[in-house]
Amino acid sequence: MADALGTDADTLERMLLVLTAFGVLRRRSEGRYEMPGEMRPYLDRNDDQYVGGFVDHLVSETSTQINRLAAYLEHGKTAVDEQLPAPFEFLYRDEQAPAEFMAAMWSLSFAPSKELAELARLNEVKSLIDVGGASGPFAVAALLRSPTPSATVFDLPLVERFVAESRHTYDLADRLDFVPGDFFADELPGGDCIALGYVLSDWTDRTCANLLAKAYRACHGHGRTHSRQQPHRLRWGFRPNGSAPA
Repeated sequence: MADALGTDADTLERMLLVLTAFGVLRRRSEGRYEMPGEMRPYLDRNDDQYVGGFVDHLVSETSTQINRLAAYLEHGKTAVDEQLPAPFEFLYRDEQAPAEFMAAMWSLSFAPSKELAELARLNEVKSLIDVGGASGPFAVAALLRSPTPSATVFDLPLVERFVAESRHTYDLADRLDFVPGDFFADELPGGDCIALGYVLSDWTDRTCANLLAKAYRACHGHGRTHSRQQPHRLRWGFRPNGSAPA
């Protein structure tokens, strides 16, 4: 196997042992390895459940956080991170980094977005606004699930080209749009459903309250907000005009 792959035999054997221990592979009695059927969708680039993009992100980006663990324990995460570039400055630091991040977010969220789009009951929604929607995994899933809505991804300007790729790939020319903006600084585009995908769990309660207030103001008529992230508790109500309390 090492000869066929052009790899070092000892290193390959160690990797196979690790993958077998984690259940990614099975070792057969004659010394051959096979991939269990239940693992294949997650490792097939052509499958909606492929997670390779997100694993690449964890290995190349997130794993570097371990080097700051001692500083976090001594000084606190907030104090240490104040000396670092802002999250989006780092994620979009060069030409390649945004593409890798978009691939990671698609890999993480497209398959579950299909299930969530069904649960969200979007048949009566005419205009879906996906805030911080990256290349559009949830927006695309929603449009594929229901013929009724159009969708607009609201994200930073450099994300537009990735939404354009999704629009072309899934033949959504008349239904998937993009509006550039910064959800920290700008008001959100108006729509029947304002979707917040993995946004609220990243920021402080105060920032999240302001984002929800913007979503409230952006809702048309009896519109609604759809939130996809870890449960996040907010202690504040909102004023009748949709503003967050001071």
